[in-house]
Amino acid sequence: MNYKLVSQNAAIRLEDDGSSHFSCSVDDPEYVKWISEGNTPLPLDPPTPSDILGMAEEHVSRYFSPMRLLQMKVWLDAASEDASIPKLAAVNAWLTSVTTRAFQGDTNFDVPPHAFEEVLAEAMSL
Repeated sequence: MNYKLVSQNAAIRLEDDGSSHFSCSVDDPEYVKWISEGNTPLPLDPPTPSDILGMAEEHVSRYFSPMRLLQMKVWLDAASEDASIPKLAAVNAWLTSVTTRAFQGDTNFDVPPHAFEEVLAEAMSL
């Protein structure tokens, strides 16, 4: 018998013939006992590119709604070359960083440097 992680909080028990028997929480007493006996579960499958892009989208949506992202894009496009909106530029660089990391398979995303309200205040002061 072996276990394979299917998430950070769940595993499936694999029978000797390779079939899966049942899913369990990593807090399940039988699983905890198996781990305490020195066993190690098979690791999680690496995320697929679409999983990683989904993670990036979820990460960005924690901070900015699609409408706010669209508004910031409009402000960025409308800003003249002479106008300086450092907070907006910093958030735009953060979005580029999240996208770049996702395409490289990296899911270690930073938090944005500014909240939408800060960018709004700066953009409205121009």
